[in-house]
Amino acid sequence: MAGLPERAMSASKTGNPRKVSTGAPQIFVDLDGVEKLDNVQQLFHQAKKHPENPVLYGERPWEASGYGFVTSVVYDEEEKLFKCWYQGAIGCVAGPVHTRGPHVLCYATSTDGIHWERPVLGLHEFEGSKKNNIVVPQSYHNGEDHWESVLKDSFDVDEQARYKGFGWSSETGGLHTMTSPDGLRWKHSPGVVVPGGDAHAMMIDSLNRRYVLFVRGGDPTGVHYSSDFVNWSDRDNGAIRWLGPGSCYNQVGFVYGDSYLGIVSYYQPHNDFLMDARLLSSLDGLHYELPGPDPLTRPALVQMGQIGDWDRLQTRLTGGPPAVVGDKIYLYYRGFSTSHDKGNPPKDHYYAGAMGLATLRRDGFASLAAGFDGGSVTTRPVEFEGSNAVLRLNAKADHHARVEVEVLDAQGKTLGDYAGDAVIPVKGDGVNLSATWKNRKSIGELAGRSIRLRFKLTNARLYSYTII
Repeated sequence: MAGLPERAMSASKTGNPRKVSTGAPQIFVDLDGVEKLDNVQQLFHQAKKHPENPVLYGERPWEASGYGFVTSVVYDEEEKLFKCWYQGAIGCVAGPVHTRGPHVLCYATSTDGIHWERPVLGLHEFEGSKKNNIVVPQSYHNGEDHWESVLKDSFDVDEQARYKGFGWSSETGGLHTMTSPDGLRWKHSPGVVVPGGDAHAMMIDSLNRRYVLFVRGGDPTGVHYSSDFVNWSDRDNGAIRWLGPGSCYNQVGFVYGDSYLGIVSYYQPHNDFLMDARLLSSLDGLHYELPGPDPLTRPALVQMGQIGDWDRLQTRLTGGPPAVVGDKIYLYYRGFSTSHDKGNPPKDHYYAGAMGLATLRRDGFASLAAGFDGGSVTTRPVEFEGSNAVLRLNAKADHHARVEVEVLDAQGKTLGDYAGDAVIPVKGDGVNLSATWKNRKSIGELAGRSIRLRFKLTNARLYSYTII
């Protein structure tokens, strides 16, 4: 496959209404779906670290918690189970001196995303015993691999390839793929499929039914894509824009509702090469930017810890997307108490890596907010399907607050049954609040039409809307 297609144009650029998928939250990160803001500000929110962090770290002889601890986490909706693939290292010793040993890939599960179990799989031998949770042994590429992305694929019809993984081998100098029916027993590609560096991440793009690979190396990072997980496009070096020279270590992208988001490990070359995890957005899933005004002046999505914290010098992305479970977003990250600059670390650094958990409100990456003087948000034209469709809001409007929703036609004229005195204010703090009107509980009669939504906010924050 040669080259990338031209960057996809949003509906707002073409003049056509934006197609809103049933059940997909419409979030307010890149504001591409917003036509007008009146007395409303955009707020970006930071993830809250879990008090039991780190939630997963090296404890067994084959999973030393030395520098590295690469992880990839998914939430399996079918099994209601968190699944984690993480890099173990043999012979590494955590401490002020960096040590390195051959790698293995390990597997752990959790029912709550916080407390993890290591199943005895009996697949591969370690020191004469198969009583371990290793899924890729040291013997593969002599333990010189970094399997940074392992994901469950929901749309591939081949059950033998239900799980997919990407790894870099320092032995071959390139990236390899692997597939599995269960995430435990893996079939590896016969050779290098994509040239590239060690820090990488994969996205299963359900909106365009393709696989996207983000690769470290170059400035900025590179991106490849594939429709079959076998044949990959040439590298494009424009995956992230205007971060600044040398400031992107690696990135991941993911689908959220009808949008593309991402996370970048933001490299701070003028501060002992520290890193934190920052939010990205994209219109096409291939090219990403830091959203919002002056994005580098606000706190990171996952901030570095303080002195005495296990993650005080680095918070970096993992190889999987955040998991949405119930009312929360579970965002796993890699934390370190050492600088990435091994040649000039802080005097009190400690080479130890682990996996942490930070959470956000569902759809809570960003919100649109107005005070008691009120404000409004008007969307660009949208179109949806479903004769019984209803409108749900994720909003905080619980203290002398309200959100009023009006519906306008494509020309911007309000529709009588959905405007003015017909509007019933939405009140409360929840991720699934119902928008209704005096004579209408549903917006189903508007299905197939081009409409706009106007949200009037009073002392309220609006995180998203969803048409169900």
